[in-house]
Amino acid sequence: MKKTILAFTLAVIGFGNTVYSEIPPGEINKVISLLSDEDKEVRKNAARELGNYEGDVRVLEALNNSWSKETNEEVNFLIEIALNKIKLSDHNPSVRKAAVDALGDKAEANFALEEFDVEGASLFSRVVLEEQDISGILFSLNQAFGTEKDRKVKNAITEAIQKIRLLDKDAAVRKEAAEFLDEIGNPDTIMFLGRAREKEMDAGVKSVLEKTIKRIEKRQQTSTTIQQLFNGISVSSIYLLIAIGLAITFGVMGVINMAHGEFMMLGCYVTYVLHLFFRNYISESAFGLYFVLALPVSFILTGLFGWLLESSVVRLLYGRPLDTLLATWGVSLMLQQFIRQIFGANNVDVMSPLWLTGGVSVMAGLQLPYKRLFIIGFTAAVVAGIYFLLLRTRLGLRIRAVMQNRTMSDCMGIPVRRIDSFTFALGSGLAGIAGCNISLLGSVGPSTGQNYIVDCFMVVVLGGVGKIVGSIAGAFGMGGTNSIFEFFTTASMGKVLVFLLVIAFLRFRPTGFSPAKGRT
Repeated sequence: MKKTILAFTLAVIGFGNTVYSEIPPGEINKVISLLSDEDKEVRKNAARELGNYEGDVRVLEALNNSWSKETNEEVNFLIEIALNKIKLSDHNPSVRKAAVDALGDKAEANFALEEFDVEGASLFSRVVLEEQDISGILFSLNQAFGTEKDRKVKNAITEAIQKIRLLDKDAAVRKEAAEFLDEIGNPDTIMFLGRAREKEMDAGVKSVLEKTIKRIEKRQQTSTTIQQLFNGISVSSIYLLIAIGLAITFGVMGVINMAHGEFMMLGCYVTYVLHLFFRNYISESAFGLYFVLALPVSFILTGLFGWLLESSVVRLLYGRPLDTLLATWGVSLMLQQFIRQIFGANNVDVMSPLWLTGGVSVMAGLQLPYKRLFIIGFTAAVVAGIYFLLLRTRLGLRIRAVMQNRTMSDCMGIPVRRIDSFTFALGSGLAGIAGCNISLLGSVGPSTGQNYIVDCFMVVVLGGVGKIVGSIAGAFGMGGTNSIFEFFTTASMGKVLVFLLVIAFLRFRPTGFSPAKGRT
């Protein structure tokens, strides 16, 4: 806390307490007219003066017009600074943060490696912040910090102030700024700090800058590793949510349902339709409820469709696995074409509800999105519910009995046909809510199911057919290794390596992680 107070004290007094007086109302038009003066220095001073005035739309319009017409880079540079200083008082936090970031980035102009002015040189080699501009930016940032209420904008102001302080003539102030940027630890400042290090003449400050860069890079590697592990867990959750329905269906009925991916795709489009309905016909304040409603609706509709498919097609093909595979594959093609006829062949986007936007900041440069956290938590809840159903209910006891021995279950009076219908509907419903969750991660289309079905079949095979525990292990194994391989290679090569690893695993353990128990 003491270090923070000291840093801001130095920021205020480091370049002198420059106080800018407001322009008298009658003089505003006169200063604005100076932006069109033939003398470059007059235009520069006019931009500086207007940047210290807030609350008049004419000033903002005049600066925007001049910025679009101005041909001199130095004047344009100061106009951009003036515009961003005025935007520090905007009502929108996103606009204020963008203005803060832009002002902080202006310090890079003084750290350009080129020190000569020749034709074709970069903008940063010809334009630098002068001492009066540095003082003006610092004054505006400190003033904004005192009135800012938004935490993200306030953190951005803190970082921008330290960037500007690296331009101070006093080596002690520069050293303090470098240490403060080390504490902030933003990976985006690495290039900026590298430029500052190259231009730094003081050995002590240069040493601090080098240590700061190394520590930030180390933290960046740590955050990248955590991010990849988290992404792997979230992808595994998606695989598990889809594969658990496949595992139950195959375990009870021995049916390979090639339309399972299309059931998931139907869940995506149910979510999309509800999203459109709420956006067009329901008040904006209630928009976020569409996703809460989409979960049960997706489950019910896809479950009903699965029940109809089982009753009309699959039931006639029991004991004929290849015929069942071909029939469900044909159904999958029909569903894809059906969706193309209604919604078109192009992918569609689903807007996330407000309560699932953003994320949890774990460390600098690492944020865990609420969407993926929700998917992980929701998958855990579904798995717990399935276990409760199978192990703690009478219906679950019957399902497990049919899984182990269909003939004996039928002889004991268990309605095997009804269990088949219920199981197929349950697996289809689980695919529907999986699609509902997938719609949060990106655009969806008629072929979305095909992008997941092969991986999910692989998860079921890896886990041991019909075994939920094995499916959990297979999902996390597939998701984790896929995320790691994709990080070090490419998406397609990562997928190839995962499949090779799966083939090698099944070569030595063909029954998967959790083989069915039995007597020989």
